[in-house]
Amino acid sequence: SYPSSSLADPAAKCIVFSSWNKYLDLIKVALKDSAFITASFYGVVDGRHDALTRFQSDPSCNILLMNCRGGASSGAAGLTLTAANRCYFMEPRPSPGREDQAIGRINRIGQRKTCEIVRFIVEGTIEEKIAAVQQKKRQAEATFKLEKQQSTKTGGAKDTAAADGLYSEEVLEMFDLRLEDMETVRLRGTGAGGASAL
Repeated sequence: SYPSSSLADPAAKCIVFSSWNKYLDLIKVALKDSAFITASFYGVVDGRHDALTRFQSDPSCNILLMNCRGGASSGAAGLTLTAANRCYFMEPRPSPGREDQAIGRINRIGQRKTCEIVRFIVEGTIEEKIAAVQQKKRQAEATFKLEKQQSTKTGGAKDTAAADGLYSEEVLEMFDLRLEDMETVRLRGTGAGGASAL
């Protein structure tokens, strides 16, 4: 469901985030077919400055497509985009820090509107498990910060930098696997002489 203000302000500018460029390509085609004017900030570097300028200044261009992965090619780092006040995340990411960084592009000094965040999660798919991992990371980070404020030892708890990645047990959990299961798969995939049959 959409926030009520989405209908009240159809001219609001928004950013559509995904981790997959091909998915963004498909979204761009669908939006074009529905007569939406978009700007793209992903893929090839050429034209990105023009795309941002158009999004920021052209009232008819109210959708910006971005890749939210880390790195120099991402839209999550180093940009201020307070012309937008709405974010759409097309799939969950295991790292909540990446999402928070992307949201920070619009929710910062200079923003005069209420910011809205919409997350899409496909029911009955692995996306539900990724979202669960993300929530656990948020809870762990909140606990870490609280313990740090109280100047108590965390007893080997994962720090915030490590929590931005994926631990092997978290990957196994997403696929309903155990470490013993992975060992069985490895043994079944090994032929004579120890060479992998896969």
